[in-house]
Amino acid sequence: MPDRAALITALIENHPMCLACWAAKANMTAAAVRGYIERLAKTVIVEQMPSETCRVCGTDGPTVSILRGQ
Repeated sequence: MPDRAALITALIENHPMCLACWAAKANMTAAAVRGYIERLAKTVIVEQMPSETCRVCGTDGPTVSILRGQ
């Protein structure tokens, strides 16, 4: 399980992506990715934007990214 969380963190850090792209890149279901995001949000700043362009597929809609510390 920690390996999956690390993979998701590496994929989304400062790169807003839609949930479908996260799932495809992590080879997981969208529901599983959402679970990891919820767990990550307890330890890092997760930014969820209601209308942003996905950096992978280019669609406009909800995206999620992890904000780096300043």
